[in-house]
Amino acid sequence: MKAKWFWKYTISVFLAFLVMFSVPKKINGYEMSHNEDNELKTVLKLNKPLTTKWADKEYAKSVLFSLAKNEEKYRVLESIIECESSWGHFWEPWRFSIPKTAKEGDVKISKGNVGYAQINATVWEKWFKEMIGLDIYDPRENLEAAVLLYDLQGIRPWKEWSGTCFLQKL
Repeated sequence: MKAKWFWKYTISVFLAFLVMFSVPKKINGYEMSHNEDNELKTVLKLNKPLTTKWADKEYAKSVLFSLAKNEEKYRVLESIIECESSWGHFWEPWRFSIPKTAKEGDVKISKGNVGYAQINATVWEKWFKEMIGLDIYDPRENLEAAVLLYDLQGIRPWKEWSGTCFLQKL
């Protein structure tokens, strides 16, 4: 009887440790926890990594809507982000062709442009970090930076690169 109890206990402890240590602690340098912004979301396809709610396009849109504070600004920024990154802040192989210099789960950087809004790091990263305190590599702060950039310059920062795409959607 003791041997049966011993094996049940050993197996349950082993499974608990297996589950605990199989969850990634960081994605692209950002600390992860089970309650990060409510909870982690498991993506259904087996080849997809455990990811946060930021992979959910509708969640990101709801955050943008709350940051934009008005329907017109939201509509313009939504169109810009759809054209710039297809609402992808991280490189995801099931959504994007990942460049050789990046790996799955990294923040989406394309030609020096970062995240959802594809904010140009060369031009804006230092300014946002030092003057405003925003990290354009963080998904929420990337959206905050996009709203601020739009407030400062309108569509100008994006017009040259994706204007033909988003202007026809407005």
